[in-house]
Amino acid sequence: MVFSEILVVVAGMYLAGLGIAAFVRPQSVSSFLLKFASSARAHYLEMAIRLILGLAFILSAPGVVWPLGFQVFGWVLVLTTVPMVLMPWQWHHKFAQRFVPPALRFLKTIGLISFAAGLFICANVLMAGF
Repeated sequence: MVFSEILVVVAGMYLAGLGIAAFVRPQSVSSFLLKFASSARAHYLEMAIRLILGLAFILSAPGVVWPLGFQVFGWVLVLTTVPMVLMPWQWHHKFAQRFVPPALRFLKTIGLISFAAGLFICANVLMAGF
């Protein structure tokens, strides 16, 4: 359980950092987001990370402040990853090419939500110890 909680905190820190970067380095974040599923390797790496983090959220749920939210989020990650692993990576790439550029108009909002979600995730894990 400790390892899964560490992974979840790292994910929360990543989201918070991404949120900060969206404000300080918006071009870098835009470039990063546009690279999703840009190759088979990137696609399968993303799917592996989603699956591992989904399982980490599920396994860490009993030890956090808001366990149901962590379980639901974990299962959403796992269950949405399965069909994405089975589809050709090019489909994922086409999806990203179609929907990421318009979403980048809202990069500041995405950054704010990412930062808040990251803090929320970290706080849930860290406050459970008190």
